[in-house]
Amino acid sequence: MRKDSFLYKIAEDVHHRYGKDVRNLVLVFPNRRSGRVFQRHLAQLSDSPIWSPMITTIDDFFREKSDLVLADPLTQLNILHRVWNETYQFEEPEPFQQFYFFGKILIRDFDLVDKYLVSADRIYGQVRDIKEIDLSFQPDFEEHEALKDLIEYLSKKHDEGSPGQKFMKVWNKLSVLYHAFKKELSKKGLAYSGMLYKEVAIRLEKMSIPEEQHFIFAGFNRINRCEKKLFSLLKEGGKADFYWNEDPFLLNELKKEGGKFLSENLQLFPPAKKTSTDLVQEHKKLEIIPLPFRSLQAQTVIKLMVNTNPKETSGVVLSDEEMLLPLLWSLPENRPAINVSAGIKISVTFAYDLMRDLIELYDEAELNNGEFYYSHLQKIFFNPCFPGLQSKWLKAVKIYKEVDGKRKLVDLRADVYFSPDQINTILPHPLSELLSHTPSGSAELLEKMLKILELAYEMNTEENRDNDQETVNLTQELIRSAHQLLIRLKDTLSEWPEHPDFQLLKNMLRDLAQSRRLPFKGEPLSGIQLMGALESRNVSYDRLILPSMNEGIQPSNPGQTLIPFTLKKYYGLPTAEDEMADQSYYFWTLIAGAKNLTILYDNSSGGGLNKAEPSRFIQQIKYGNFTNWDFASETQLSLPLENNQAGEISIKRTTEIQNQLLKQLKDRGLSPSSFLNFLKCELKFYFNFVIGAGTEEEIAEEVDARISGSILHDLMEELYKPYENKEVATREIEEMKTKLPLELRKKLDKYRKTKGKEIPGHDLVAINYLTKIAKNALDFDSRNTPFTMRGHEKKLKFTKEIKGQEVKFTAKVDRIHEKNGSKIIVDYKTGGDNPEFKPENVMPLPGNEQEKPYQLNSAAIQLFLYCWMLQQQEEDYRTSVLHPAVYATRKFSESFDPYLGIDNGKDKPKTRIDTSSELYKNFTEQFENTLEALLNPNRTFDQTSDEKVCNYCEFKNICMREGKSW
Repeated sequence: MRKDSFLYKIAEDVHHRYGKDVRNLVLVFPNRRSGRVFQRHLAQLSDSPIWSPMITTIDDFFREKSDLVLADPLTQLNILHRVWNETYQFEEPEPFQQFYFFGKILIRDFDLVDKYLVSADRIYGQVRDIKEIDLSFQPDFEEHEALKDLIEYLSKKHDEGSPGQKFMKVWNKLSVLYHAFKKELSKKGLAYSGMLYKEVAIRLEKMSIPEEQHFIFAGFNRINRCEKKLFSLLKEGGKADFYWNEDPFLLNELKKEGGKFLSENLQLFPPAKKTSTDLVQEHKKLEIIPLPFRSLQAQTVIKLMVNTNPKETSGVVLSDEEMLLPLLWSLPENRPAINVSAGIKISVTFAYDLMRDLIELYDEAELNNGEFYYSHLQKIFFNPCFPGLQSKWLKAVKIYKEVDGKRKLVDLRADVYFSPDQINTILPHPLSELLSHTPSGSAELLEKMLKILELAYEMNTEENRDNDQETVNLTQELIRSAHQLLIRLKDTLSEWPEHPDFQLLKNMLRDLAQSRRLPFKGEPLSGIQLMGALESRNVSYDRLILPSMNEGIQPSNPGQTLIPFTLKKYYGLPTAEDEMADQSYYFWTLIAGAKNLTILYDNSSGGGLNKAEPSRFIQQIKYGNFTNWDFASETQLSLPLENNQAGEISIKRTTEIQNQLLKQLKDRGLSPSSFLNFLKCELKFYFNFVIGAGTEEEIAEEVDARISGSILHDLMEELYKPYENKEVATREIEEMKTKLPLELRKKLDKYRKTKGKEIPGHDLVAINYLTKIAKNALDFDSRNTPFTMRGHEKKLKFTKEIKGQEVKFTAKVDRIHEKNGSKIIVDYKTGGDNPEFKPENVMPLPGNEQEKPYQLNSAAIQLFLYCWMLQQQEEDYRTSVLHPAVYATRKFSESFDPYLGIDNGKDKPKTRIDTSSELYKNFTEQFENTLEALLNPNRTFDQTSDEKVCNYCEFKNICMREGKSW
C-alpha cells in the first residue's frame, strides 16, 4: 500500500473528515481503476466494515443523468450518412463506402463542439468581422495573421469545381447537417457522447440532488465546458470538493505543457486538501533501454517483472496495447503474481487477424476470377486459431515432380493463385472445405466467417491442442469474443438499406474491434499490474515499467479534424497542443511517486519516415534538472547468450571437402557468379558452391529487383528473336516498341503468375519502370543502328583441364551483336553498375588476397569471363576481337558509353578495353592462376576481412556479421 500516493492521500482525508459516514458521498474519477484503488484504500483505513460511498466515472455520471442512450459508432455513422445525403442533395447520393472515414471525422468534431458548448451555427458560419475576433480573442501576431487568412478563405468566392469551392459547399451546410443529425438521433432516443454531455449540461440547474448527497471530484486535468459547468454549479451550492494531483515541476517548468490546465483548475476549484508530489526533489532510480522490435521489448519486460521485489507495488503500463498478447504468451511458469487490468482490445488479437485476413482473401478473389492469392490463404492456415495447420500446409505445398527427366522438389505456391478446388486437393481439411465456397456479398461472408470461427473453437479444445489449459482457455475466449463481434456486426448490417463491400466491411470490423475489449478477472491491488495508459491515471507504484515510449505512441498522435486550428483557438476547442499537454500531465504524475523506473523504447532504424523516435518525455527527462535521480541513460541490453561474440571462421579442406569441390566443378560447373563469390569471400563460395547451402528462393510478393532483371532479359530476347542473324535498323526497333506493352504483360504473367488478372498497384509501378528502361534500351540501340543481332541468352558450356582436373564452365551471355565488323558482348544491368573501373578492381585475385573486395567491378569481371569462355568454346570468337559492354539501363542517355574502359580520372576520357588489350591478357593470366589456387587442396576457405562485402550476404547470420555501409 502506497501511503504517499495521490489516491491514498484522498482516502485518508475523506476518512479523516467523514469517518464511517461516507454512504452519501459520490466520488467521481476520470477512470474506473482510480475508483477501485480508492475504495480499497478507504476500506483499509477503517477499523470496521463501512458502507462504501458511491464511486463512478465522469462518463458514467453524465450517462446516468441523461434521458438519451449512447449509440454505437456504426449506428451513428449510418444515421449521419443518411442525413448527409438528404442535406447536401448531391446529383448522385454519396455511397457509404466513400463517406465512412469522413463521417467519423465529422462525428468527432460534433462531439467536441457539444462538450465545449460551442454554437454550431457560429463555428460553421462564415466569420467576416475581424474586429469582433480581435476584441474577444486577442491572438498573438502569428495566430492573428493565420486567422485573417482563414477568414479571407472562408469569405472569398472560389472557382467552380475547385477544391476551395467544394470545401465551402460542405462547410456552409455543416450547421444544418449538425442539427439534422441530432434531431434524427433524438427521435430514436440515441446520442453521441458530446450530445449526451450537452443535454445534461443544459438542464443542470433543474437537476435535483438529494440534500444529504455530496460530490468529490478527483484526479482530473483537462476539463471540458460541460464538466466545468457541473463542477461550478456543485461548488457554488457547497455540494462538491476537489482534489488535484499537483507538482511544482508541472506548475513551474512545464506550465505551458504538463501544467497547462492545472493552474486554472486550482484557481477555479480550490482543493479540499493539497495533495502534492515533488518530481525534482524525489529520489529515483531510472533506467532507459533502447530496444528494436516489440518481441524483444516483451521479453525484456518479462525479465524485469520476474526480478521485481514482491514487497513493492509494481506496474507495467502498456502505451502500445499490441504488446499485451506477446507478454502474456511469454510469461514463464514461475512467473510472479500478475493482474491484467488492461483488458485486450479485440483488434490486437489473432482472432481479429483471422477475420481481417478472411475478408482480404475474398476481396482479392473477387478481382481474380474467384482464385485465392497464396499469401492471403497462407495467413489463414498460419493463424494460431488453427493449431497444427501451418505444418500441414507447408508439407502439402512441397511435392516432388519430374522436371526435365529429374525428380525435383517443387513448391506449389510458385503458381501464386489457387482455385477453390485446388485447396481441397492440396490440403483436405474442414477449413479448406469452408473456404472453397466463395461468398456473394458481405452478409454471406459474415455467415461464413462465423462458421470458420466455430470450427476454430472446436479445434482449440484441450484434446485437440498440446498446450496447457490456461492457453486453451485464453484462445477459446478470444475466438468467442470475435464470434460475438461478428454477430453484432451482422445485426447492424440488417438495419442498413445497402450492404457494404468487402473493403468497407473490413474497416467497420476494425472500428468495432478497437472499441471492444476482452476483460480479465483480477485483483487491482495484488501482484504486478498490467494496464493501458488510460487506466494508469492517478495510480502510483514503487516499481514502474514503461515499454513502447516512442513518439506517436506516448504521446499518441491527435485525431483528424475538419475544424481549422485558428477557429479552434478562437472558440476554445482543444487543439493538438492541448491533447499533448493532457498526455504530458498524466505521464509526469504517473512517474512522480515511482522509486524505480524503467523506460523502454524502440530504436529501430527503418530509415526516413519509418525511423522510430524516442518519446519527447524521454528527452525531457534526459535534459531535465533531476539531480536526485540515479539516472542510467541508454542502457544497452545485455542478452544472456553464450559464445555471442563473432569469431573468425576458417574451413580446412579435408579429403571429403576437396572431393566434394572437385565433384561440383565437374558436374555442376563453375559460373561467373560462383567465381565472383570466390573473389569476394572464399567462405561464401564454400557455403554456396561446395556444400550447396543457400537461402530458399522466396516467392516474391511484388516485382522486386531480381524479377525485374529476369523480365528485362526475357523481354529483350523476345523482342529481338525475329531479327536474329539479321541487320537491325531504326524501322525494326520502332516495330519492337509497338510490341513492347503486350510482350511485357506476357513476361509479367510468366513471373508473377497473374494469368491475365488485375495487376496489383505495386506491380503497375514496376511495369511503368520496366517499360521506361526497355524503351531506353531500344532508343539507345536505335541511335547505334545499323547492327546485326547474333543472339540473346547464348548458353556456354565446356570442359577444360586445370592442373590435371576436369572443370566444367557454364554461363549464359545476355546478348551478342556485331557492328562494323566488331563483335560486342553485352550484359544487361538494371542496377547501378558502371562500365568504367580502376585496373586493380578487375584483377581476379582469390578472396583471401583481395585488399578491397567490395570495390571489385563485378560487371566488368563477368564480361571478361564471358569473353574468355566464348574464346575457349568457339573458334570464331577465339580469332576475333571482342568488345565487352555494360548496358546499364539506369544510365542510358545520348552520351552514355557502354563499353568497358579504364577510369583515367575526372574530365579525362576512359581507355576502352577489348580482348586485344594488355589488361584483358593480364586478367586471363591471373584468372587461370586463381583457378589453380581454387583447386589447391591445402588452401582454406576463409571469410572475407572486409565486412562491407557482408551487407547482402545470405550467410552473414552464420558469421554473426551485420555488414557495414559503404
